[in-house]
Amino acid sequence: MSASPLWSTLTNETAGLEDDDFCAGGDGDDDDLSNGDDQDDDDDDDEDSKASGKSKKKMPSANFIGALINVKCSELRKRDKKALLKQLDEFKTELTTLRVAKVTGGAQNKLSKIRLVRKAIARTMIVMHQKQKENLRLLYKNKKYIPLDLRPKKTRAIRKKLTPHQASRKTIKEVRRRSAFP
Repeated sequence: MSASPLWSTLTNETAGLEDDDFCAGGDGDDDDLSNGDDQDDDDDDDEDSKASGKSKKKMPSANFIGALINVKCSELRKRDKKALLKQLDEFKTELTTLRVAKVTGGAQNKLSKIRLVRKAIARTMIVMHQKQKENLRLLYKNKKYIPLDLRPKKTRAIRKKLTPHQASRKTIKEVRRRSAFP
């Protein structure tokens, strides 16, 4: 069976690349942790590629694309409300530009970035709502009436059930009867 022309071009382009060029993790060797010798190795590779006339193509890793957008909720919780609103606006403008790029036929990496931006917007809004609820809980902590959305949800039957104090109360007649027939 003959290989398709597309497959042969892909294998020819990636034939000179090592595994660590495609993934951020590398092959697990401890040699990668040297103190700056990596730049010397890169310079040697550049000289070799210039001499042979081939340019070494590196594909961006998925971590690189996600690093720009990917935010953690734990980091968002450390920020104040103004910073969260500012970041939310940035994400929303980024999303609109990505959607415009999608309509105009943008690059594939921009299309895959749409999902990451949407998730980042969702995370930011979740953290904002959680902080808002937390502040409201502190505000209504010792009040007589608490808003319905701050009360524990549980089930309808449990919510309607008598409190232990109400259930333990006895009528005068019941108290007399119990004292007469202990």
